[in-house]
Amino acid sequence: MNGAQVRMAVQPGDGVVARFGDLAAVVGIGGDADVFSRDLLDLLAVGSADRETLWRVAALLAERRSEAPPFGLLLGRSDSDRRLLLYGAVRAVVDDTELAGGEALTWLDRPVPADVQRVGVTLTAAGPVSADPRTDLGHGMLAGAGFVLEPVPGRPQSAAGSPSASPEPVAPPPAGGGHVETAIRTPGRETVFLADEIAHLVAEDGSRVPLDRAYVLGRDPRQDPAVRRGAASPVFIPDPEHTVSRVQAYLDIDGGVLTIRDAASSNGTDVAAPGDAEWTRLGSEPFALPVGWSIRIGRRVYTYMTPGADAPA
Repeated sequence: MNGAQVRMAVQPGDGVVARFGDLAAVVGIGGDADVFSRDLLDLLAVGSADRETLWRVAALLAERRSEAPPFGLLLGRSDSDRRLLLYGAVRAVVDDTELAGGEALTWLDRPVPADVQRVGVTLTAAGPVSADPRTDLGHGMLAGAGFVLEPVPGRPQSAAGSPSASPEPVAPPPAGGGHVETAIRTPGRETVFLADEIAHLVAEDGSRVPLDRAYVLGRDPRQDPAVRRGAASPVFIPDPEHTVSRVQAYLDIDGGVLTIRDAASSNGTDVAAPGDAEWTRLGSEPFALPVGWSIRIGRRVYTYMTPGADAPA
């Protein structure tokens, strides 16, 4: 893709789509596969886009292939070493060439040429990989059946070869200690690129949650009844240190008022005003979060921002 900034659009559907730095993935879910999927995503979240990560994925698959769902990975730090790894009933469309993981006895491992303009990876059985062009997953995980990576016109890379970083918000410090770091830090980019047109939560690494619907946050929030019946969307929070519950907290926005409540999580959900040295533990009753306040979930901190507002100093 020759140095251009690359957008990762998400294809709606069942599964989990993830992006961690130079590594993109789609993983199947359901039944016994859920434990394998969680462990694979945790491995990718703390890994890097190199051969060592491929060997770790191969070791996990060799040990527990009876549990493994279909999955596809695209990784590589530059156009010269980008590779596709496909396992099971997952397809990739590389420009006009289609590849299928199910055709391999083990898994399909292919280099991606530097002049490729579009790569789509999907769990769907047939047809084009059609992702929502309004989405741009910069970091983290979303529900989805696949993804498309392609250059974004007019959005060049920085001189270092990574997206130009935006200023990071400064979250309030935790009670009695130093600054809370997010679980994973990457160059500042939006989780979903919406041109700051709506209110959103923004994490320290620049990833964002657009506040256009109800959400369930957690390590694996897909089984929550609100998500299952389509009343809320899941937000997957990477949790290599196991400090986040499967269902951690509920977010809702109505009439411009954002409310949050804890879902009886193991370690609790905290909020704090800008600059406060103390965090307040939430209960099960909805709390109306003022603009500029922050939410702490495990080791990840989000700040509530509105269109055109600056991050709190």
